[in-house]
Amino acid sequence: MIVNYIGLATEFNTGAYFSDTKKNLYFGGLDGFYWFHPGEIKENPFLPKTTITSFNIFDQPTLLTGDTELKHNENTISFTFSSLQYSLPEKTKYKYKLENYDPDWILANNNNVRYSYLPPGKYQFKVKSSNYDGIWNETPKTLDFSIALPWYLTNLFKLIYVLCFLSLLTLIYKYSKWRWKIKLDLQLKKEEAEKFKKLTIGISSMALFDLVDSNKVFESEGKEAYCAYQISREDETLNPGVAYPLVKKLLNLNSQLPETMVEVILLSRNSADTGLRVFNSIRQHNLDITRAAFTSGNSPFAYISAFAVDLFLSTSPVDVRMALEAGHAAATILSGKGNDADNEQLCIAFDGDAVIFSDESERIYKEKGLEAFTENEQKAAKKPMSGGPFKSFLSALHRLQSFFPEESSPVRTALVTARSAPAHERVVRTLRSWNIRIDEALFLGGMDKGVFLKSFGADIFFDDQTSHCESANEHVATGHVPHGVANE
Repeated sequence: MIVNYIGLATEFNTGAYFSDTKKNLYFGGLDGFYWFHPGEIKENPFLPKTTITSFNIFDQPTLLTGDTELKHNENTISFTFSSLQYSLPEKTKYKYKLENYDPDWILANNNNVRYSYLPPGKYQFKVKSSNYDGIWNETPKTLDFSIALPWYLTNLFKLIYVLCFLSLLTLIYKYSKWRWKIKLDLQLKKEEAEKFKKLTIGISSMALFDLVDSNKVFESEGKEAYCAYQISREDETLNPGVAYPLVKKLLNLNSQLPETMVEVILLSRNSADTGLRVFNSIRQHNLDITRAAFTSGNSPFAYISAFAVDLFLSTSPVDVRMALEAGHAAATILSGKGNDADNEQLCIAFDGDAVIFSDESERIYKEKGLEAFTENEQKAAKKPMSGGPFKSFLSALHRLQSFFPEESSPVRTALVTARSAPAHERVVRTLRSWNIRIDEALFLGGMDKGVFLKSFGADIFFDDQTSHCESANEHVATGHVPHGVANE
């Protein structure tokens, strides 16, 4: 191959050429003539020797060794290389490759290369060169080096990371277990406290004792005569009132319980002076009542919350309504006589709608009739009813019952309702959802409740409807609950 610019003039005279018999070629140029024999022109057979002349880290020269180890932050490097081919050096070409970084050989005309921010790892830089005739020395010059991992990625620290992670998991597990235990302990303490929470009954003096004669004096002769009447008779023991048997049995429960869990508090419109006769009578009847609020004619309603009363019993409809509107279980004790049966078991009976339960179903009955009521109760059979004003009191009684075997409990409860099948199902499912046990359930379908309450031996019966209360009051002590649609 004849390359036109290797050693030849750049300009020749037109037609100034000659070929002799020996095939020599002659050309005339501006500076003289040139001759050569084409058969004697051959490619350069000598392979160039390639060498790496410098190795820089961040442009600072570094000593070349067999296997250079660099720190993790010595990761910007550059190489300078050379071909030991001195003829026509401008024709020299290079190929280089950084193993574990460059995917292929890179062809270059210049003799240096730079790599910035190489990741940690082992590398081998390889470079080879060609002579001016394009003949490559396929044996590259190499330089091995490695860039160390940063300290936080070394095996030792990876092991530390794993140990820290496992330790963290252990701490999280122990912390979660501790929190779960604390939560469980708090829950158990809460349940224990709830279980041993006192049942507090607030009762007026006229519900507890027979003050009919005293009240006649007040109504006919006024306050001063009433005060004089009571003071003059303060050593005379008052006879039991309608709610006396109920209170007596409630207080007797304390002797069968692990601690005092029933308290009765006197909430009276009497003054302290006139109330002395009431307290003397409490002592004479051996009733364990030690707390009282005497309000001198004002309503004792304000002290219901202060004493944390669960049930308020009074002969004053005004006081009872105020208590109910404030969210307390309360009932107006009707005049009559209490349960005088010789039975130590405490028996309490409740109506369902507007007493234990809300009046939502009774409202449908009142507004749309029996057929609509029955249809609604069938559709909503599996939907629990909302609680009524006496739900919390029933729950407190259930809590007391839990201290005794079911078959010998001194407390017995009954649901006595005008409902009948199929409206009974929703009642049963509601009580089940509340986790409240009711001992007896009477679905009377509109029958008179009085005789059934007498058979049950009720110490008291709570109902929202006046007609039911009047009928029941002929047989047992009765508390009217002025709540719900029947009392609007």
